[in-house]
Amino acid sequence: MTGSGTGGWDGTFNKQLGNWSFIGGGKWTSTDAATTVTLLSTFGEQSEQNKKFWGIYSLVATHNFTDKLHYVFQHDHGFANNVGTANTFGNAVSGIAPTGRNENASWYGINQYLTYDATDKVTVGMRAEWFRDANGFRVAGVGRCGASTNVDASGNATSYGCPNGVGGAYPFAPSNYYAMTVGVNYKPAKWLMLRSNLRYDYADIKAFDAGQQHDQVLFTGDMVVTF
Repeated sequence: MTGSGTGGWDGTFNKQLGNWSFIGGGKWTSTDAATTVTLLSTFGEQSEQNKKFWGIYSLVATHNFTDKLHYVFQHDHGFANNVGTANTFGNAVSGIAPTGRNENASWYGINQYLTYDATDKVTVGMRAEWFRDANGFRVAGVGRCGASTNVDASGNATSYGCPNGVGGAYPFAPSNYYAMTVGVNYKPAKWLMLRSNLRYDYADIKAFDAGQQHDQVLFTGDMVVTF
């Protein structure tokens, strides 16, 4: 896999192909096909201009307890070396003084899903999630702050990811994030799926409501059209 001319995993097709990255993995399936384990990973230098290491791997295991009851376990772990973090730029809300020095960052978590096929058209399920942003880089780090900045015709910049600006509540301090979700999928036709979810989020830091709350409750609904 080719790397990127500017950074991250956004590769180019026919330019700046000097840095190459690895992408690959493997899959194991039990004899009865009830259990699978898949490991995928990608890693390499960030770009031709930046030789910092970036990498991530994902481990996914599935198991069918019955024809109707299904379980999924997923673990992800990412790395980014020599990057700006909450320690680099500081976080006034959490009392982190800026060091001005880049550091190596990592993030990791576990997701678990349990679903039950009530009928051929209705599936109910629940999901439990834990995520650790160990260095304040992944959730609302400096890179995400910049990526969410919009500049209008008058040159005014507004960052939707960092409303308080670097040095205020953002970038976020290192934190654990937790979530519990229950939902129902309804498939009235082969090409249409209706989904509804009730979700509760909690974080060690005040990550919600523009830095005012530790938690939030969300109700969502959507539909998926397959063609």
